[in-house]
Amino acid sequence: MLVTALEEYTKGRYKIYLDEQFAFVLYKSELNYFKIELGKELAEEDYIKIKEEIILKRAKKRTLYLLKKMDRTEQELRNKLKDGFYTEDIIGKAIEYVKGYNYINDESYVQRFIEYKSKFKSKLEITSQLKQKGISKEVINCIYNSIEIDESNAIIKLIKKKVSNINEIDHNQRRKLYMYLCRKGFQYEDIDKAIEKMKEENENVIDFGE
Repeated sequence: MLVTALEEYTKGRYKIYLDEQFAFVLYKSELNYFKIELGKELAEEDYIKIKEEIILKRAKKRTLYLLKKMDRTEQELRNKLKDGFYTEDIIGKAIEYVKGYNYINDESYVQRFIEYKSKFKSKLEITSQLKQKGISKEVINCIYNSIEIDESNAIIKLIKKKVSNINEIDHNQRRKLYMYLCRKGFQYEDIDKAIEKMKEENENVIDFGE
């Protein structure tokens, strides 16, 4: 394989192109070790050694580091590794490596995400966020169907941020409140239920006076 380009993109790190195709990123010391120079051939055994012993090992460590920092979906990990100039074959092997230890599991991630976010977000908002993370609508709906989510609590929390007493708002304030909650992805009937629940709670508060 012919080294057709060497591009320095950060200090001491180079993109290597073989036969006009991007191959991997190496440090300057690694270039020197394998005697990689522009216009020279890279032996097949050296290519395999670089991919398996340097690049793949580095990709696995990077993947573990990313997961240590925060929980991520498979697609988020793939995007991060792609940003680091790892090729698709290396990314696939790194993902399979962490999957083997059950370090990533999209179904478990979705369930935890829904259970946490549903405390203050609508199903519509949560679904949109999960789809951006590479989760299919089928998986999202499957998890939603397996757990019980009451959106009224999230609606009540949002209402309390807007009004101090639900029984004292006028028609215009009520209309604005509905518009705000609908934009958040909540349904009219769920908003109605939440408001009625708040009214009932207020009526059940015992006022002992002075």
